[in-house]
Amino acid sequence: MENFVTGTAEELCLNTSSKITLDFFNDPQSLASKLIAVSEENQMRTSCQLDYFEKRFEVVEAVRSMTDTQAFMQKRVYRKKQIISDKAKNEWNTLIERVERQFQEDAFSASEARVTMENILHTCSKKVCQPTEHLENAKLVDQLNKDYAAEIKSSME
Repeated sequence: MENFVTGTAEELCLNTSSKITLDFFNDPQSLASKLIAVSEENQMRTSCQLDYFEKRFEVVEAVRSMTDTQAFMQKRVYRKKQIISDKAKNEWNTLIERVERQFQEDAFSASEARVTMENILHTCSKKVCQPTEHLENAKLVDQLNKDYAAEIKSSME
């Protein structure tokens, strides 16, 4: 019986010692597995956060790019509007100067035409009056001829 107890005690010691040794080796392996699992979980979490921040950064960059593009386009549109406005203003001023010059030329031409028409009217008036004078002179000459012919007739009788 003693053998049995001793054998059992040896077995018990051996089993306990094996268990402790196994636990000693299992604990680090278990801890390593847990550490690897936690590390993988942290890596996944960090990867997700990194993806999130990358996406946020891309959105921010896209917004910044659109804002920069919009500002560039607004400046470009403003410059084009300014160029068009300046060109229109120059063309308008040129047109006004040309119209004013044409008006002055037309006014001068109208004044010259008026003077010329007055001279022509005056000349025409003189010429219209001349035939009347000629007619009156012709009537006087005719009357004188009739009177002279009557005198000659009366002196012949």
